[in-house]
Amino acid sequence: KSLTGNSAIVDIIPKQYILSNGEIYAEAPLGANSTSITLDAMVYCLPNDNVQDYQNTLINGGMNVRRTLIAPYAATHLIASEPDMPSDYFLVDIGSDYTTVSLVGNCDIYASRFNKWGSDNITERIVENFNINSAEAEKIKITYGIDKRQMNFKAPVCRTDDGEGNEIKHYAEELNEITKGELDDFIRSLRSAIDDLLAPYDSSYKTIPMLLSGGGSRLSGLVEYLTPKVDSEVVQLVMPRALGARNPTFTNCLGMILANAK
Repeated sequence: KSLTGNSAIVDIIPKQYILSNGEIYAEAPLGANSTSITLDAMVYCLPNDNVQDYQNTLINGGMNVRRTLIAPYAATHLIASEPDMPSDYFLVDIGSDYTTVSLVGNCDIYASRFNKWGSDNITERIVENFNINSAEAEKIKITYGIDKRQMNFKAPVCRTDDGEGNEIKHYAEELNEITKGELDDFIRSLRSAIDDLLAPYDSSYKTIPMLLSGGGSRLSGLVEYLTPKVDSEVVQLVMPRALGARNPTFTNCLGMILANAK
């Protein structure tokens, strides 16, 4: 397909090389004789402004850009390095401000959609409802997530002051309502992104596994809350196994190291 005026090529990944005699090579056919060569490749693009912003930030910081990759492609390399992970799946990368939903088939990225919803949305709602600062709200979100524990006593998750010396107590039930409300918005945008990604394909693909990555995927109780609300038969957290980097936040970085090594 031709690129639009606002698109820039980020990377071209060769899949196979086809010679004039019909021979197919997975690697560059150095030394082979042929009157022509056809390249079957995956071409990854992003809006030109995004590409320029990323590159200019690095260049202005005194760093030399040797290679660019799209983040979901990098993540697929890390996932493919684990023998117990699927080859066909939806990759849902939940960041602080954005979520990227990608369709992966046979370990290849076919398309991605971006939603302006991130884990900071939950933090902001806690700030608004509990009248506390962002650091306190983030700590509460990480500590409790979706709290399903049944306690014999009712302990507040947060105590604030109404400005007149009166203490206000906030409990797990209130926190759960805030968190679930934001997650329901996230799930609606997620389902819409999946519908869009699968528009050219059979709807049966909706049941392929869903893999969650990114820092926002660490929210306690997220997998359990999400599983019955999506069509995927399996919802699983991508947890890197590299020593010193066992955190979904590092999925893209670790995957880029693997991809660049090839």
